[in-house]
Amino acid sequence: MTKAEISIEQYEQLLKKLNELKKTEEELRKTKDILAEAQRIAHIGNWIWDIVNNTLEWSDEIYRIFGLKPQEFGATYEAFLNSVHPDDREFVNKSVDDALNKNVPYDINHRIVLPDSTERIVHEQAEITFAESGKPIRMLGTVQDITMQQNVEFELIRKNSLLNAINRVFQETLRSDMLKDVANTCLLVAEEITGSKFGFIGEINPDGRFDTIAISNPGWNACRMPETEATKLIKNMELRGIWSIVLKDEKSHIVNNPKSHPASVGTPDGHPKLTSFIGVPLKHAGKTFGLIALGNKEGGYDQYDQEIVEALSIAIVEAIMRKQAEIEITKYRDHLEDLIEKRTKKLKERIKEITCLYNISNLIQKSNISLEEIFIETLKFIPPAWQFPDVTCARISYKGQEFKTETFVESNWKQKADIEVKGETTGTIEIYHIKEIPEYGKEPFLKEEQDLIMAISKMLGIIIERKITEAALIKKDELNQTLLDSLPFPTMLIRKDRIILSANQIAYKLGAEIGELCWKSFAQGAYIPDKDKAYIDQHREIPPKGTQCYFCMADEVFKTLEPKTREIKAWKKIWDAHWVPIDNKRYLHYAIDITERIEFENLRRQFIYTVSHELRTPISVITQAITNIQKYREKLTDAQKAKLWSTLTRNAGLLAELIEDLLYVSRLDREKILLNWTNCNLPEILQDVLNQLETRLNAKEMRMQCEIHEPIQLLGDPMRIAQILRIFIDNAIKFSKEGSKIEVKVIDHYQGQYNPSAIDGVLVQVIDEGRGIRKEDIPNLFERFFRSTDVAGIPGTGMGLSIARSLAHLHTGETYVESTYGVGSIFSVFLPRLQNPPK
Repeated sequence: MTKAEISIEQYEQLLKKLNELKKTEEELRKTKDILAEAQRIAHIGNWIWDIVNNTLEWSDEIYRIFGLKPQEFGATYEAFLNSVHPDDREFVNKSVDDALNKNVPYDINHRIVLPDSTERIVHEQAEITFAESGKPIRMLGTVQDITMQQNVEFELIRKNSLLNAINRVFQETLRSDMLKDVANTCLLVAEEITGSKFGFIGEINPDGRFDTIAISNPGWNACRMPETEATKLIKNMELRGIWSIVLKDEKSHIVNNPKSHPASVGTPDGHPKLTSFIGVPLKHAGKTFGLIALGNKEGGYDQYDQEIVEALSIAIVEAIMRKQAEIEITKYRDHLEDLIEKRTKKLKERIKEITCLYNISNLIQKSNISLEEIFIETLKFIPPAWQFPDVTCARISYKGQEFKTETFVESNWKQKADIEVKGETTGTIEIYHIKEIPEYGKEPFLKEEQDLIMAISKMLGIIIERKITEAALIKKDELNQTLLDSLPFPTMLIRKDRIILSANQIAYKLGAEIGELCWKSFAQGAYIPDKDKAYIDQHREIPPKGTQCYFCMADEVFKTLEPKTREIKAWKKIWDAHWVPIDNKRYLHYAIDITERIEFENLRRQFIYTVSHELRTPISVITQAITNIQKYREKLTDAQKAKLWSTLTRNAGLLAELIEDLLYVSRLDREKILLNWTNCNLPEILQDVLNQLETRLNAKEMRMQCEIHEPIQLLGDPMRIAQILRIFIDNAIKFSKEGSKIEVKVIDHYQGQYNPSAIDGVLVQVIDEGRGIRKEDIPNLFERFFRSTDVAGIPGTGMGLSIARSLAHLHTGETYVESTYGVGSIFSVFLPRLQNPPK
């Protein structure tokens, strides 16, 4: 090979290497472009700081993050520090120093200021290269723009804080007894979430002036004005000053320089200095009725604070309205109880009035009844409650509508009462006599009837207010999780396609899942016990389209956009299920456990039937006896007159005993039974009871055997102890066959199974040979109004044994029963020997 040939070969190899190098450079350029694009997308760049020469190398993305151009930036550490927010420079410089000299990891967040004064938040990480001598020579790191991430996190924190504040308002105000306490709780929450130093909540009074109902303790502590001035400040205030513009404009205001504001009127002597202010109106049903004002947040208030307080004000209004409604209902309940107390002495005459009020009060419990239906039903109850129902008619007027009884005629004999809702007259109720009642002259109505019409008008006002509140709640556009969780029954917000949008904790526990089909969680047989599946079979219907629940009424709701309700059975309970439309795409589904209410209603009907029957018999006998005396007075012999008077006396006594039992139960419910404590001679008490019942014993030719060891002394009420014994012995006579035996045992210093505390006392037992009691009836025997089906044909109210047990309890004693069905029963009462009356 020649020398020239070698040179050509070497040239070709060199050319080949140059091409490979160019290709490698091209690939590096592409890789660098890809890296730069990736950094741009991720908002992350890299940098190298040559510590020895104090030079910085930045990737293109870092220049974009810092809002700079390479030619505008002197690439030194000092130039970098100039871009750092002034308040963060010391922190950044110290972090770098700690990383270089103390081997502390460099991983920090800080703010930077762009040339256009825009602020950003960045996250930096770096690693350090050290020389063999241990001296740092280079830092290699990254910068990431986390401004958007930080803003999102801040917004999430803000919304979470607001939700927690709303939840706190609802939860804590539930435990508040007074409206003032509710307002103070709401104010405290508002101060904490905004960072305010003090504030107040108040409302416009009927005179158009301002009453403060809550003011923060820090505000009072900072106040050094005279007490007379302070009193004027918080009650009956004139609408003036900065806070008044919130009420006048009916919108929120922020004032961060109160002193120079045109509406400022200064502050009274001793009032704390006001440095910043925010006021938000409190509105209900579209009307401003008050405001919440906050002051002296460090740095002043901004739009964010306004949004927070406005959102919180909705919860505050709901809490205040709820408490005001509770107070009104409590006031009415107290008034009603006082009214019933006054009428107790005239129970026989006033039973019609009480029945009327009771029937109207029952209407409140019907959530699916309209106001019109309530008015119509109320009118049915009015005439029977008045003294002359045959000539009584009534009219209810409400917002231009009139509702009348069938026989309504206006006359000169009239009484009237206004129906008020929140102090405003919204309607009237009028009662007329169709014709004059001559014997009553100018005053055709009793005072009690005037009281009754006033009570009915107040009750209707409360019902109207409740219905208005229910309608407002149904029309709300949004239901948040906090409100759902405050409901004491399972509640779900469901989409038209049956997807659960939200639910409260009670519904979650029963199987509800957000985003799932409601019928998958609550299929018609899934939550009904096997032994109750017959209930489904008996009531099965074809399930509506889009669901497997035969009882679902969602489709009906969307057809009419009217609430629907239905009674269903599940989880061994009876539920009043509701479907309430929010709009044409969503509905609220909730169920109220009405098991106890239905059981009480059944018991109430049984009681009314029993008492009516027990009253009717003696009243009929008395009426007939009086008729006979009046009609045949001249023809009756002395013996016949004596017999009729005996009949009157006996049946009047029965009525007196029944009314006494009713009065006793009423007093017992109000815990107003007072015992006349004295030392009692038990044998004498027992003998008096036996003497009283001797006629009844003889009538059934029954034998009485009594075992008692004298003397036996007890501390107690002799009349009430006699009542216990009379109930036991009277029942033994009533439920035993003729010619049978009754045995009474009295055991002093008794120790046994009926004295579990082993204290000193007396056991009295009444043993009969009657029909006995079924085993399944024994647990309910001492319950009020309970009567076994075996004794349905025997007169009685079911109150006697309940009264006996309550009287025994008042003596710190107890009653017991043993019975064999078809053989007989043993009723026992243990009375401890007390040294002093119990407290």
